[in-house]
Amino acid sequence: GTGNEGDGGGINIWRGGYELVMKTVDRVMHEFSGLEFIKQAICPHCKQIKKAHTWDWSRILDYVKAQHPTIKCSRNHPVDLRLLSSACHQSSLERNWSSIDIHPGCNGFPIRTLFRGVVLVGLWDRDLRQIAYVGSGFVADKTRGLVVTAAHVLQNLSNPIHFGEMLVKNYIITVGVIPEESYNDQSDGDTIMKPTAMFRYSAEIVVDGGQFMDACILRLKTRFEEDVCDGNTIDELPETILPQDHKSCLKSEKLKQLKMSSKIEPDERIRIIGFNQGQEGLPVRFAHVNRVADFAHGAVIRMFNACDHVRREEETNRVLIPEKEIIVNCGTIGGFSGGPCVNLSGEVIGILSRADTAGN
Repeated sequence: GTGNEGDGGGINIWRGGYELVMKTVDRVMHEFSGLEFIKQAICPHCKQIKKAHTWDWSRILDYVKAQHPTIKCSRNHPVDLRLLSSACHQSSLERNWSSIDIHPGCNGFPIRTLFRGVVLVGLWDRDLRQIAYVGSGFVADKTRGLVVTAAHVLQNLSNPIHFGEMLVKNYIITVGVIPEESYNDQSDGDTIMKPTAMFRYSAEIVVDGGQFMDACILRLKTRFEEDVCDGNTIDELPETILPQDHKSCLKSEKLKQLKMSSKIEPDERIRIIGFNQGQEGLPVRFAHVNRVADFAHGAVIRMFNACDHVRREEETNRVLIPEKEIIVNCGTIGGFSGGPCVNLSGEVIGILSRADTAGN
């Protein structure tokens, strides 16, 4: 960065491949959901690399956004910020701060604009007074308060004797949304606020997929007087019944609705959005409910249609026999079940139902 190629703020370095390398590293790191890592910048003027001054990356971005031309290290070396961040070059896409994705690496519809349409679905056990099961979903109709999620998040689809029964006998279906007022692109400095859901509604199942589809449609029924974080006080809060007599009755709730599409192409890039719980179905008394939305990259492999004779043979066995499935290659974690699978246009093409039991 201090040689001839560094002239002009190192633009030749960035164009010569360094920017591609940095974006690739970012993409790889963010592919691993839940992985913690630290990004730093190193002073190019410090001679001994082991003793070189480092900055936290958030500080570099603060200086870039404030349009400072240089930053000084602890040894008083003035460093041209254009050497440290490609955002200083007008030719870089990073210069447009409003278009930055929360997680870089997947071109297409910005993921942050979709988070508010994704919901956290919990099954609250009245007897244990806690959320016993949790999954994800998305708002399919904002005016009528309709939410789509995976049926197995709420119902027993694995036991033929109790097929279709709720996982908890005495229950409340709770729906958590990401509040509009608390989720902005930027907060203090360059720290991006995490898309954190709050339990706000109770819901009821209005349609389920029965034996042939791991999906159900929920309708928001009541709103809690206060947003709930951990779910332990849900049965103590007063509730307001949401009107159901008009298709636009829930406009005041300002829900974010995701668009849907039936067009699916092989090798199409996709993202699955949800709330990573690590061990889906684990009672909350043993595990913390993660309320921060996350996503994973992947691609469509193929479509799968069940044969008619297979459906006929299994109809009497009371087990799940999906009529149609989209097979994708995507590394997801427990808690994503029911979460929307979106294409690069931000359209929902399906929801996450199950994973390959062989782990492939």
